[in-house]
Amino acid sequence: MRIGDEEIDIDRLPRAAVGGLKPGPVEELLTRVAHEYELLLGEVLGLRQARDEGTQPAPALRREPEPQREPDELVRVALASAQRTAREMRESARRDCDLMLRKVSARKRKLERELARARAEARREMEALEGFRVEVRGRMRAQLQEILAETSKGVLVEETPEAAASERSSGGGSARAAEAGRN
Repeated sequence: MRIGDEEIDIDRLPRAAVGGLKPGPVEELLTRVAHEYELLLGEVLGLRQARDEGTQPAPALRREPEPQREPDELVRVALASAQRTAREMRESARRDCDLMLRKVSARKRKLERELARARAEARREMEALEGFRVEVRGRMRAQLQEILAETSKGVLVEETPEAAASERSSGGGSARAAEAGRN
C-alpha cells in the first residue's frame, strides 16, 4: 500500500508529554517511508533502464507521476517542525518554571509567617521575663530595705540555733552582758 504525502506530515504524528514526538509512531512512519522509497527507487531504475533500452515498461510500473517536493521545501518543513518543537519545549519549560516559582513563593510566604509568629512569641516571653525580673528585683529591694531599717533601729535579727547553742555553752554571759550594756 502506497504512502500518500498527507501521511508523511509531521503535524499528524502524536506528541510526547514534554516536547518532541513519540518515538514509536515516528519509527513506524520512517520504516514505511524507507520501504516506499526502496519500491519507488526500484521503479525509477526500471523505467530508466526501459527508456535506455527503448522497450516499454511493464504495466505495473506505470503510474501517474506525483508532484515531487523540492529539496528546499523539505528543508523548510523540517525547519518549521524543529522550530515548532523548540517553541513547545520552551513553553513547557516556562510553564514548569512558573509552577516552581509559585511553589517557592508560597513556601517563602509560609516560612515568613512562621518566623513572624515565632518572633512575636519570643518577644512576649522576653517581656514577661523582664516583668518578672522587675517584680523580683522590687521585692528583694523592699525586703533588704526592711532588714536594713530593722537593724538600724537596733532590732536584732533572729538568732540561729547554732548561735543560741554557743551562747548557752559559754554561759551566755558575754553576749548577754554586751546586750544589756547597750540597753
